[in-house]
Amino acid sequence: MFRKKCSIAFTILSLHGIIKAIYTKTKEHAMRSARTAKHIIIGLLLLGILLVGGWYFLYPYSLGSRISASEPLSLSVNITGVTVTGKDTVDTVTYEFQPDTQEYKALVSLLNDYDYHRSFLTLLPLEDYTPESNTTTFQLQSTDSQYLLTDKGGFSAEPVSGGKSLVYAIGYLGSGKAEQLTAELQALLKSCTPVETHDDTEMGTT
Repeated sequence: MFRKKCSIAFTILSLHGIIKAIYTKTKEHAMRSARTAKHIIIGLLLLGILLVGGWYFLYPYSLGSRISASEPLSLSVNITGVTVTGKDTVDTVTYEFQPDTQEYKALVSLLNDYDYHRSFLTLLPLEDYTPESNTTTFQLQSTDSQYLLTDKGGFSAEPVSGGKSLVYAIGYLGSGKAEQLTAELQALLKSCTPVETHDDTEMGTT
């Protein structure tokens, strides 16, 4: 009788140990699964942030989309430099484009062939966007807005009435795309007659 009771007790203890081991293994597996699921969720969130951020900064917009096809445009070419005395200079030539003219259509068509996208500077509107020295800029002005293109890849937009400038970028790797655009603009302007010219205007000391 005593031996039978001991056998039953041993069996119960063995079952308890087995159940406890199974429970421990199950708990550990559940914890590992929870950690894995947590890592997957975090990874998906980071991937989502990268995708949204990439879309926000890299999505292209046509330069021509900024222009209305029914309003006149003014385009000023500013070539900056530095004199031997150390003063900043700028040579400015201004052209005007009227809707429904061949020159106007050619300009809009050229701008439609190029895109701009947001940059980190877009997040920080500037009181005044001033390109660096030795830069060729194209200042395009419509009735409500004015835009500044540079051969270094910068592109800014601001209201004519005043306000902060939003700075964008042309091209993704270096300034090659911007240089190509400015070269094509200069080639286009060779067939146009300027309405105003300012040569070698001093802008101040460096």
